[in-house]
Amino acid sequence: MATQLVPRPTTCTLYELEDNLQALVNSIDLAEEPSAREAILEEVGQALWRAAEKRDAVVAFLRHCEMQRKFADSEIERIQKRKASIARLQEELESHLVCVVERYAAPDRRGVQRLEGNFSSLRIQKNPDSVLITDAGAIPSAFKQAILAMPAYVWEALLQSKRLRNPS
Repeated sequence: MATQLVPRPTTCTLYELEDNLQALVNSIDLAEEPSAREAILEEVGQALWRAAEKRDAVVAFLRHCEMQRKFADSEIERIQKRKASIARLQEELESHLVCVVERYAAPDRRGVQRLEGNFSSLRIQKNPDSVLITDAGAIPSAFKQAILAMPAYVWEALLQSKRLRNPS
């Protein structure tokens, strides 16, 4: 038994429909016989109907895109609120755990307070000192690094000019 594929209906783009409609309208005056003119007018009516349907479909799709964008924006906002809530919860729990470890854990021989679990442990550790930079312009250039990106031919030209000045 042979399998037959159902032909996919061909749909025109809005541009093609509008172009076809314009061509039909332009051909009305070219029809010399009344029957040909009637056939063209009938085709114009069909083309108007197809174009109107396509216009409505395009507008519906644009509305769909707008609604999807608004939905995505609301999802982003919801997830950002969730992220902030989780961060607050983590911060509060960490602060609470510091109090618990300080209160209940006896320091070991190195002075580290630790509460042991079955697979993990809680301890308070001193992290390296850090600095909050509020004015990057106040930092001397000696303490800064600059990363420069340039095309290779410019770099080679700079090296070549340096070799010409210092032929050592």
